[in-house]
Amino acid sequence: MRFKPCGKLIVGTHDEPLNQLLPIQNKAQDNGVNDLVLLDAQQARDLEPELFCKAALLSPSTGIVDSHSLMLSYQGDFENAGGVVVFYASVNRVLVKDHGFELTMKDDTCIASRYLVNAAGLLAPLLAHFIEGYASSFAPQPYYAKGNYFTLSRKSFFQRLIYLVPEAAGLGVHLTLDMGNQDKFGPDVQWVDDPLDLEVDPSRGDSFYAEVRKY
Repeated sequence: MRFKPCGKLIVGTHDEPLNQLLPIQNKAQDNGVNDLVLLDAQQARDLEPELFCKAALLSPSTGIVDSHSLMLSYQGDFENAGGVVVFYASVNRVLVKDHGFELTMKDDTCIASRYLVNAAGLLAPLLAHFIEGYASSFAPQPYYAKGNYFTLSRKSFFQRLIYLVPEAAGLGVHLTLDMGNQDKFGPDVQWVDDPLDLEVDPSRGDSFYAEVRKY
């Protein structure tokens, strides 16, 4: 599995950056992440000359991973432990039984299970409502937010990931690198009604530009 320990900078761009960054550092320490280093503006620019910020947190142990290889690795570990992965297996019906659940698949295959983990992603709330014998009041109300990305059509400016301070519904329009060292900006937060609305509106590029220029 390919990975690259490139490091990450979380940048404060407002006039009182320590009020933004110190809570992040404290929360990281509470969760056992003890290698975050607070940098002033010049120290951050020494690492990334194209960067603008008032202060930054350096996370030297952050990196990127080949996500496809990671998923294959998880699948291999699961199967080596005796599990079975079945793709493209739609569920037509789920019943709550005395000792677990009964799932009927699209091809009428029936599976009995003591435990059921609803990890259906965007459709998880719909599946929760779909389970017969499960009170619909326990099913979560879905709220769909789409994150758009734009790529930079030139050589990367940065060697590290650049993150803004988290905002209410996301991590802000940050800069991430892929395994080929290609810059990607995103995600923004776009609330949508349709969970399958995955098209990127090119006109959002203007708002992306404004966010990226902050750093």
